[in-house]
Amino acid sequence: MLDGRVTCRNFDRSRSLTLAQFSAVLYRTYGARIANDYAPGVQLLKKGVPSAGGLHATEAYLLVQRVDGVIPGLYHYHPVDHALEPIRIMAADEAAALARRFVAAQAYFVDAHAMVLPTSRFVRTFWKYRNG
Repeated sequence: MLDGRVTCRNFDRSRSLTLAQFSAVLYRTYGARIANDYAPGVQLLKKGVPSAGGLHATEAYLLVQRVDGVIPGLYHYHPVDHALEPIRIMAADEAAALARRFVAAQAYFVDAHAMVLPTSRFVRTFWKYRNG
């Protein structure tokens, strides 16, 4: 029943997110189920989320703070390989300081185990929608 639903913004700093949980969420939200080469330099992806023309211009960058088996830092998620590319490895206190900058005045979110920074690469859609 919807009356019983509540939103929780509490993050348990005493426990890490398991790698299996983290991996499942990344795959289900940003992972590619199928990748097809459509044209030179153009790859169409089938994902669990909709995208105009199947071009999936949005990519995930992550600030990881507390995930088992993942060193704190900034990462890029590769949807086809289902892999993280380290951009910058950080000490835990450095990652926490960056998290504070990312959330601005929303202090309740600073303790999130990982933060996703969706970034759009519009060049992926330009070739198809350039005359629109």
